[in-house]
Amino acid sequence: SKYSKKLKNEENSIFYFWWGNNWSKFLFLPLRNNSNKYFVRLHGGEVFLERSNNYIPVNNQIFTSADFLLPISKLLKEYLIKNYNINQNKIKVSRLGVKNDFINNNLDEEKIRIVSISNIIPLKRINLIIDVLKNIKFKNVEWVHFGDGPQMNDMKLYAKKNLTNVSFNFLGQTSNTDVMQYFKNNPTDFVINLSSHEGLPFSLIEAMSFGIPCIATDVGATNELVNNKNGILVSKDFNIKSLSEKIVKIKLSAYKEMRKSAYRTWNENFNANKNYSHLSEILADD
Repeated sequence: SKYSKKLKNEENSIFYFWWGNNWSKFLFLPLRNNSNKYFVRLHGGEVFLERSNNYIPVNNQIFTSADFLLPISKLLKEYLIKNYNINQNKIKVSRLGVKNDFINNNLDEEKIRIVSISNIIPLKRINLIIDVLKNIKFKNVEWVHFGDGPQMNDMKLYAKKNLTNVSFNFLGQTSNTDVMQYFKNNPTDFVINLSSHEGLPFSLIEAMSFGIPCIATDVGATNELVNNKNGILVSKDFNIKSLSEKIVKIKLSAYKEMRKSAYRTWNENFNANKNYSHLSEILADD
């Protein structure tokens, strides 16, 4: 293609690829020019072999040819070293970031509003969210879900059957911009993600940028974001009733401090302005 020819003829340039399994697979094979430097950002789905029947096409060639690999989490860095035998000096953690300049302090002390954002597929375990909501003993509980998927109708029926004392709304596939506007305009107590597998959930980073604590399972690199100061981190095989009780306890006691901690976590570790400045330094220094 004309892009391939242009890139092949480029000299003394820096190429940065947001995905490790898209354009980069073409550039690091016949098109590589050794006068250039190549950086590849890596996400969980591009690295974890277990998610792809232990085979991801051309990964080894890409990882070998790139000058630097930029995984989004420490977990990915460790995985690259262990499972791909990559020299750790070639790997630099480059966290994702969210831009935000607004923290929503509009709280409703008479209500617990919980939001979830995901495709409605088995590994997201929306049924467990419903089970947790069912067991929350609080005067007014509301749940909003953003996302769609093949289990949508089943989960609507399951919610209707079990959430007789909880108001809920499945809003379907929603743009990122609209979700951020929702967080800006609506008091939200928690964002919940009970997946059986994860990378580093971007929706939770977005929530924390508004000072919203997150409830999440300790899978993938989620524990690099969520902890028991800025939210609730539970094991993959958590106890439903115990989590429901903890949500109420936090709402009635240390909730405002938890919101401050959630915002600090975003600002210190996942603020786009800071993280992309750091990325620019990585690209310039090497």
